[in-house]
Amino acid sequence: MERLTQKQTDGSWTAGSDAAALERLAQYESMHEALETEYVKICADMERLRSAGRTKSATYRQLLGSKLTVRDLLDRIELYVK
Repeated sequence: MERLTQKQTDGSWTAGSDAAALERLAQYESMHEALETEYVKICADMERLRSAGRTKSATYRQLLGSKLTVRDLLDRIELYVK
């Protein structure tokens, strides 16, 4: 990924092209929203299967793997974006 921002010695950030940086930020925010939406949907699907007593099904286990993956991505993002 090509970096659009540069960290200054005083800790602030600058962007070579404000328009390009704004576009990249918008793309990032869209990705983050999509991950959060997916996480909520996965949790709801798991709850529906749990209520039906299907916690040992392949579908439930696949959802569990997806839930862990998406949560890990969100947690990693939160390490850098506070």
